[in-house]
Amino acid sequence: MKKLSKDYLSIGEEIHFVINNKNFFEGTVTNLYENCFAVSISTRQDMYKPIEAKQKIRFILVSRNEAHTCSSDVLGCKLGDAYEIVLLSFPEIENSIERRKYPRVQVVMAAEYCMLPLGIEYKTISEVPAAYYRKMKKTFTVDISGNGIKIITYEDGNDSESAVLSLFIDEEIRILCSVIRREFDEVTKKAKTAFQFKDIDKVKWKILDKFVNDKLRV
Repeated sequence: MKKLSKDYLSIGEEIHFVINNKNFFEGTVTNLYENCFAVSISTRQDMYKPIEAKQKIRFILVSRNEAHTCSSDVLGCKLGDAYEIVLLSFPEIENSIERRKYPRVQVVMAAEYCMLPLGIEYKTISEVPAAYYRKMKKTFTVDISGNGIKIITYEDGNDSESAVLSLFIDEEIRILCSVIRREFDEVTKKAKTAFQFKDIDKVKWKILDKFVNDKLRV
């Protein structure tokens, strides 16, 4: 089985422990070490069951594009009055499910963007040079989902295939995106440009995902 690395996890990330293949309780990643990670679990959850050392535990990790069913060895645990702290080996993937459906919500809010030069490809948001953020143009959104966004852009004939976007939802969220399509209006000289999210910091993505889900409930 494929083992996930330290880089895949982040402090504050939630994991969902599986009990009897149907019941779940949640834990939060609190520390990352070279060969293991620590999780804090509230003992006040309805489905909570104490975890014991030297057992193998199953849980679900949810990323922006996939949900992974994983397992880890329990290397140690400490039970308190309100929380149990568990030390786990890095997860081994048992199964992965692609998250295919991303409902879009119509929302108008301020945004900034900078189209990236054609032929230059960045794989992660951290690779994008700071110079592009100084060239950001102000605009606004048309709609948004957990996997993409549509905004108003102002370049006529720009054939760039990627861009960096900046949104402010509680805090600034920077996103590396790929262009999906443009709908250019000859009268206004503006375009509705749809982007697919290519990379975003995992913690920031959770803020964005919560924002979209909250809008869907309204």
